[in-house]
Amino acid sequence: MKSILVYTYILKWRHMETENYSLKELAELIGVLSVESRLGIITLLRDYESLCVNAIACHLEISQSAVSQHLRILHYSGFVTSHRDGYYTHYSLNREKLDSSIELLKQLAVKREIVDLNKCTSKGEKQCAKVKANARNRKI
Repeated sequence: MKSILVYTYILKWRHMETENYSLKELAELIGVLSVESRLGIITLLRDYESLCVNAIACHLEISQSAVSQHLRILHYSGFVTSHRDGYYTHYSLNREKLDSSIELLKQLAVKREIVDLNKCTSKGEKQCAKVKANARNRKI
């Protein structure tokens, strides 16, 4: 009997206010965090209380304009806050947003299901035919 493991991503909506999150918002969160430079900025701001664009650019060895663009996205998504100190704008990490995002991402779990390949034929009554029919009628 042949069988394979199918990995299904399941959102486990537990104890936090995840009912307020849609899949679109979750995708946007992952999009914000999927850029290496932004993760570098978050890591730097985690280790330092606040930094200006120049200091972040020096640490990450990228241009100031690139840092500014990444900070704009991080600021818009709520990961960083800013405050003026004379000529410079200093950026700080919004730790509450980071912690809630980490908790949300922890809710993504991988569940393994064993599927019997003998049941997987496309002929009318078999399981795969039913799954295909349900998938065609499903709206996300």
